[in-house]
Amino acid sequence: MQLLYLLAQWHGFAKLRMHTEDTLEILESLTVKLGTCLRNFEAKTCPEFATRELRSEMESRKRREARESGSNKSLTSSTTVQSAPVRKPKTLNLNTYKLHALGDYVLQIRRFGTTDSFSTQPGELEHRTGKSRYSRTSRKLYITQLARIERRQARIRRIVAKNATANIPHESVGNAPDQHHHIGQSHNHPEDLMMFIRRTSDDPAAKDFIVKLKAHFLPRVKALHHSPDAMSTTLLAVDYPAPPYDLSTLNQVLFKNDRIYRHNLIRINYTTYDVRRAQDVVNPTTEHRDIMLLSDRDSHRFCYARVLGIYHANVIYSGPGSQDYQPRRLEFLWVRWFELVAPTSQMALDCIRFVPMVDEDAFGFVDPNDVLRSCHLIPRFAEGKLHSDGVAVSRTAQDADDWKYYYVNRFVDRDMLLRFHWGIGVGHTYSHVPDNPIDPRELQESQSRPYLNISPDLTLNTVATSSADDGDGISKLALTDHELEVAGWDENESDQIEGSASDESMDSDHEAALYEMYHDLGSDAEWLDFDE
Repeated sequence: MQLLYLLAQWHGFAKLRMHTEDTLEILESLTVKLGTCLRNFEAKTCPEFATRELRSEMESRKRREARESGSNKSLTSSTTVQSAPVRKPKTLNLNTYKLHALGDYVLQIRRFGTTDSFSTQPGELEHRTGKSRYSRTSRKLYITQLARIERRQARIRRIVAKNATANIPHESVGNAPDQHHHIGQSHNHPEDLMMFIRRTSDDPAAKDFIVKLKAHFLPRVKALHHSPDAMSTTLLAVDYPAPPYDLSTLNQVLFKNDRIYRHNLIRINYTTYDVRRAQDVVNPTTEHRDIMLLSDRDSHRFCYARVLGIYHANVIYSGPGSQDYQPRRLEFLWVRWFELVAPTSQMALDCIRFVPMVDEDAFGFVDPNDVLRSCHLIPRFAEGKLHSDGVAVSRTAQDADDWKYYYVNRFVDRDMLLRFHWGIGVGHTYSHVPDNPIDPRELQESQSRPYLNISPDLTLNTVATSSADDGDGISKLALTDHELEVAGWDENESDQIEGSASDESMDSDHEAALYEMYHDLGSDAEWLDFDE
């Protein structure tokens, strides 16, 4: 299993369409690990199994030997004497060019670029187009027939495109960079909340449905009333369950006409690791219904859920801070949560399972803006299904065919691979947020100064000291001998600056030298904090 994991990981990094020095270093270390693992596999695992060549390989070998001997008659006589052909033992051969070339990938990528730039795969795959058209010809004067087939297909494509752009009312699907997702605007599938609760009264998935939904909506609708432009697409870490509220507070959230509206699809737009736009379509009625979100827990950076329904509601807020009683459209996903299983090895896929239905937090709601993208889950077939009798507990969750455990396939595509290497993907902006972000007001204030005002108590030390405040309101500045020499500073003239840099009593030459020195330092000096 470790060998398969290393092979998949190496293959993913080798086929990246955007490389950085970090990814190349990872690929280089993976190459070393892969070579060691392959040699161990050949020396320890292969001798435990008696492997033989395939029957087709055996027949091909016999034909090759017959051609080399040049005596078909002797081959025929020999085959009549022998009772049955024997398949020769065959072992893993590491002395091949493909394995030998693995160590050159990093060097070639550094020299010529990513592997998709010089891959022969696109040209080889294009052969299928010509071969598929050739099978439709009569094999006589096929060049003219191939041209006619190509022209016919081009006309059909134009007709299809013309019909698609006809005056047919349809809803545009947005893919703008600032649009995180798209859910339809229609009200064609309304759900009356009271009827919904009666219909699902015995379903554990719908337990406390309205209470949980109001608890989910309350902070969101408050934010909308506080700032009408609060519909941010910034990805936030998700922590379930929602914080508890008392019933009187939840009653401040009202649903217009006591209805929510169901949708069939949600299209999630996201930026890939190589700064390209991509889109995932989530449909609760198909296998494309699993999503991943950021987690605020230290054990794992992501959390996973299965979408049971896609809805929107027109919500009215009547609590403190309400600006009006107009309904606001709020979209939400009804999900069933997964929980992480303790990993058994570092070189293994993450294993998850459904939160038991007896847990009151097994089901919940998610803001679509918090969804990263969809994910691919592989059932852990060896453990079997969750319900051996095939009887579902929840009609809404449709858990009759659920498996006990699932693997999160981090190798499903290149973008997913780099999401599990935090901070490596260039387009994954959420992984580049610093732990202690700089206050924009402080940054603007520092950039607006024509030069740094030096405090009267600021001492220039040649010994490296901390730039943090000592506790008495005085910030120390540490300058090396080289920096003092560049600035034109003479230690014999003064050991301490008297007054500030803006003081007229300060020598103009020293003032200009200090300004030039900090101008040369650029961004390296912007973090220094000085008392006015």
